[in-house]
Amino acid sequence: MKHLICLAALAAAPMAMAQTAPETETEFRLAEMDGAPYEGSATLIFPEDGRVAGKGPCNNFMGRAEWGEDGAVSFGPLASTMMACPDLDAEKELLKALGAVSKIEMQEDGFLLTTDDGATLLYLASAPAE
Repeated sequence: MKHLICLAALAAAPMAMAQTAPETETEFRLAEMDGAPYEGSATLIFPEDGRVAGKGPCNNFMGRAEWGEDGAVSFGPLASTMMACPDLDAEKELLKALGAVSKIEMQEDGFLLTTDDGATLLYLASAPAE
């Protein structure tokens, strides 16, 4: 019996280590970039398994989302619309950071994305419209 319990625990271990996406169809807004409040408007959504989409300060974007073990994640390639606006530099910076994301840490009200060089993006669940 003891062996059956150990085997069951070992069989479940890979599932426990695999990261799952945040809740599908929940919109998350970018609250902080590198620990500072994000002044612009940017969102992320996970419309279906393996996909990410969102809106930067100007344009909509979408791409693949790949989930690994121990919080590993990658987004891309990301494609975006190409509207001109005053915040294009901020948008380029955001898309570059999203393309370099390698880790996700789930939090009570959202998640923290981290790149290999230590840049961070804190996304919080958007409040439902009343």
